[in-house]
Amino acid sequence: MKESVKDFIDTYCSIPPDPEPESLITSVTEEEIIDSFISYIKNTCVDTHTLIKYIMPTEFYGRIEKDKFWEIIIGFISRDMCFEDYNLGEWKTEQVYDTNYDCLDYGEYFLVSEKKYVEHDDYIEDLIALELHKVDKIVFRIYKK
Repeated sequence: MKESVKDFIDTYCSIPPDPEPESLITSVTEEEIIDSFISYIKNTCVDTHTLIKYIMPTEFYGRIEKDKFWEIIIGFISRDMCFEDYNLGEWKTEQVYDTNYDCLDYGEYFLVSEKKYVEHDDYIEDLIALELHKVDKIVFRIYKK
């Protein structure tokens, strides 16, 4: 009998442990992502004509899923900036060369997946990204008045 009373007291009458510290990772809002994107463009566009190569900033790592991040960026650039996806590969994954970026018109963007080759001095090859989870950067041309 005494053992069951002790178990009862240990189970129901003890002081709760200190709460676990809350996760230091805070979620990110769509507004923060758009503000960061706009800020990047403003800081990068020093010339009248600028080719922008935008990657997910490290400040958002662990705070939002990569797919969701790119969904927000693509939605903004398509809906608010009225840019269109320029799919060079006609729905095939192909390498994108710098000359392709030169042909990129205003109001168009590339979704790019980076393929890294460590054995070749960290050479990076740009490929057309057809799926959201494969997007590593977005490339577009900006004209600053």
